[in-house]
Amino acid sequence: MKWSEAHDVHFLKEMTYFEPWLHKKGSSERGEAWANLATRLGKCNELKFRVTQRSLRDRYLLQERRYKKKVVEEEKSSGISPEFTELDQLMEDIVTMFEEADQAEVEKKKEVEKEAAEIQEVRRVSLESFKESREREHEQPKKKKRTSGADAISFIKEKIQVEGKQKESELELKKQEMELKKEEMIWERNLKEQELEMRKKEHEERVSQQQNSAKLQEQTLQQMHNMNMAMLQQQQQQTQTLLTLLQKFASK
Repeated sequence: MKWSEAHDVHFLKEMTYFEPWLHKKGSSERGEAWANLATRLGKCNELKFRVTQRSLRDRYLLQERRYKKKVVEEEKSSGISPEFTELDQLMEDIVTMFEEADQAEVEKKKEVEKEAAEIQEVRRVSLESFKESREREHEQPKKKKRTSGADAISFIKEKIQVEGKQKESELELKKQEMELKKEEMIWERNLKEQELEMRKKEHEERVSQQQNSAKLQEQTLQQMHNMNMAMLQQQQQQTQTLLTLLQKFASK
């Protein structure tokens, strides 16, 4: 299709209604927002749109490049104040919202990574402390002395007991590691579930708002249609009355 400035203005106005920047880049939710926007534009009666989800994204990226290039050129110019159109205002608002959403996503990712790093550090320190404390408990002083047969048997028994305790300590250490890993996995799973639930609620609220707005528009159009029909009927009655009077005068 051939795009005009009127097409671009109408497209960007509808874009502020569907707000694709609220969804993560590359997500199915953002793709759904573009698809719904394409469907909405295809039903426009004022202007003819023959667009798809992909073509709308391409058109926006083109307008974004043009707008940013224009801004750079204006900053380089000295004392020149070019005309600021409605299209420029819409592009400024939308570009700002996309940038703010992307920045918020980056900060959120950094926060999650920071929390994960803190958990890993706590886990490492805890394991090291546990291991060091166990090693101190089982350290035995080494003394050189002559041993008798009884001493040798006692030494062997003591060694067996120490080795048995060391094995128990190793098992306890492994158990502790498994518990910490389990807690970490549970925490990560809960975090993902909370994020998914939050996005689900945001999507449901957005869909509900879209449905309510569409319903309100349909009601408004229906009211306008009813008013037009009533006016048309009134005009027809007036015309009929006038024709009746004219026929009476003509017959006289």
